[in-house]
Amino acid sequence: MVRELIILFAFLVVVSYIINVFSQKIKVPAVIFLLAIGTFLRFLAIRFKIPLPDLTSYLMFMGGISLILVVLEGSMELRWAPEKNKLILRMFLLCILPMLFFSFAGAWLITLFQKVSYQQALYNLIPFSIISSAVAIPATHILAARPREQIIYESSFSDIMGILFFDFVIQDRGKLLEETGIFLLQLGGTFVLTVLATIFIAWLLGFLPKGVRFIPIIANLVLIFEVSEFFNLPGLIFIFVFGLFLGNLSRFTRMKPMRRIHPDRIKANFEEFHNIVSEANFLVRSFFFLLLGFFINPLHLLSLKTIFWAIGILVFIYAVRALFLKLLGVSLLPNLFFAPRGLVSILLFLYIPLHQLLPEVTLNLVIQVVILSTVVMAIGGFVRTKKQEEESLPEVDPGT
Repeated sequence: MVRELIILFAFLVVVSYIINVFSQKIKVPAVIFLLAIGTFLRFLAIRFKIPLPDLTSYLMFMGGISLILVVLEGSMELRWAPEKNKLILRMFLLCILPMLFFSFAGAWLITLFQKVSYQQALYNLIPFSIISSAVAIPATHILAARPREQIIYESSFSDIMGILFFDFVIQDRGKLLEETGIFLLQLGGTFVLTVLATIFIAWLLGFLPKGVRFIPIIANLVLIFEVSEFFNLPGLIFIFVFGLFLGNLSRFTRMKPMRRIHPDRIKANFEEFHNIVSEANFLVRSFFFLLLGFFINPLHLLSLKTIFWAIGILVFIYAVRALFLKLLGVSLLPNLFFAPRGLVSILLFLYIPLHQLLPEVTLNLVIQVVILSTVVMAIGGFVRTKKQEEESLPEVDPGT
């Protein structure tokens, strides 16, 4: 049995890589193919009566690790400069304002038609308000540098702020002032932890010996993230800041304290470390979506009732997004389409207490929204890229 599992694991890695290359060629996100393969594997397991354990805990574990690696890889690719402060602020507002508007306005609409509490409606809507960096960032390879940078900033902020927002609401006990104070203390604690941990891990990167080098660094990142989450601190902020620090190391070398962590050695190891993170991200993200495919029942996925709910949610999402893109002066295309739901939406759904779930909000509904939003992103990105290619073609004089 062990040998069969090793063969299956290796086979799925190779298939995932082929899908990744193929999806880039046809400009369709690999997520769709991975979910389809996972669903097919579920069908085979049922067909041949292969016993399967409860995979929920494995899904949550893979999702948590994937989230760390996605935010880390995306933030390492960002380049900061003082003139980009306005862009960063605009992307932060574009992340947070539609999220709050969609969640609060949507929860109010639900309470008009169903006899549920406002807080319960809010629990169920927040997961749908968050853009998935795990889906959006890998798909930006087809875009120009400017919109790619915008989407990386926005989707990374969305993951971080969405989780903070969900944690704040889920812990609400009716004492707003007290809970706001605790929340601010948590942010302060995260800031202190981020500064200390970033300096420590950067120092480790400066003293990397030959042989085993980067796995201990990644283990440290995961450890600090999990310890932060254990104490209800937003650990993704640490991951984002650390990646941003590494990607912009040259801007900190002028500071005397930073010279003691050997920035030249860190810089020399940065590219190799970035490659390791990219490959680990590919592996973990692939298996997360393959594993998610095991939870998909095609018959339930085609349920008209949940499809209508999914379409309604998506129409509301894109209407709100278009409104705030206009208000903030951000280009409508291609940004409107690059708002997929994915990893974080699924993880937060799994954290909603069972007694707080609305009857209509099921895992199948969440997966439908993930798939449909990914398809919209793929179509929008393809149309936009095709248009850019046509505009870049040289004009031919008919008389020649």
